[in-house]
Amino acid sequence: MNAPGSPASPPLLLPPLPYADDGLAPWISKNTLSFHHGKHHRAYVDNLNKLLAGTERADWPLEKVVRAAAGSATDTAVFNNAAQAWNHAFYWKSLRPRGGGIPPAISRLAAGNSVPPLWPNSGAGGPGWWKTAAASKSLKPPTPTRR
Repeated sequence: MNAPGSPASPPLLLPPLPYADDGLAPWISKNTLSFHHGKHHRAYVDNLNKLLAGTERADWPLEKVVRAAAGSATDTAVFNNAAQAWNHAFYWKSLRPRGGGIPPAISRLAAGNSVPPLWPNSGAGGPGWWKTAAASKSLKPPTPTRR
C-alpha cells in the first residue's frame, strides 16, 4: 500500500496487443479482436484495479496477485478478475499473424517428443493443457473427466 502522502502507484494496465488489431484476420476479425481485447479483457483489468484500490496488493504485479488470491474463500472476485486478466494476456501472446504450429516454449519442452494436436477430437488437450504440460514437463494431454 502507498504511504500517506506518497503518490499512488499506477494501476494494472491493459497490455497492448502484440500485433495490429486486424493482424489475426481472417481467422479472428478486427471487430472480434477489438471487442474481446478492448472491452472484455479491459473489464477484467478495470474490475481488478477497483478491487485492489487502497490495498497493499495495488502495488503488486499481476502474477503475485493471482497467486495470493488463489484458493482464498474471501478473495474469489480478486482471483477471478486477476486470473482472467492474466489468462487473456497469455492468450494474446499465444497468437500471431500468419501463425500456427507449436509455441516456441512448448517446442523447447517437447524436444525429442511427439506433440499431440492442440485440441484433439477426444476432448483432451484443451486450452489449459499447455499450462499443465509446461508445469508438469509432460506433453501427455490430460484424460478427460466427466463431472
